[in-house]
Amino acid sequence: MKKVLLVFSIVVSYLTSEAQVKITYEQARLICAQEMASFTKAVSDSYQKGNSYEQFQFTLCGKSQLTSEGSNQLKVAYNFLVQEASADVIIRMYNGKEMAASLNYLANAHKKGIESDGAELFGGISGNANNNLAKSASGSCQWYQIWCLMQSTANWLINNWPGTSQVVDIINGPVLGS
Repeated sequence: MKKVLLVFSIVVSYLTSEAQVKITYEQARLICAQEMASFTKAVSDSYQKGNSYEQFQFTLCGKSQLTSEGSNQLKVAYNFLVQEASADVIIRMYNGKEMAASLNYLANAHKKGIESDGAELFGGISGNANNNLAKSASGSCQWYQIWCLMQSTANWLINNWPGTSQVVDIINGPVLGS
């Protein structure tokens, strides 16, 4: 009941507020870049120097069928790992496109009533939850749990769905179905 009241109060305050938050391109890019840095760190234990992308993906996802958004996101993380890029470099250099596409995928799932932690991007939860990295992950987040990895940002995005749409539109341009 508390959640219902909280959601209701957020919706009412959003609908009655005159000043809506406008996100700049750089703010949207930073949100996506910070998430990419967190995601890259979360999958880094599966990377071994010299491994191909296919080996890296198999270590994380097994034979799961990734969405194009999940595959593109994972490829970017792999490339950052190959380059040995630090989180600071990722945040400074990453343009945000693949992360915005993943956020758009999850936002569209949410609009359809599907509550996702991000596993669907990488072939669904059953394959991901059973891989060795997920079993041995320390902390409260698994590597595929996009919302968990970006908890504070996710809280803001979830409570400001129009803001999520702005992030996606700013990075990718308006996307059909959003």
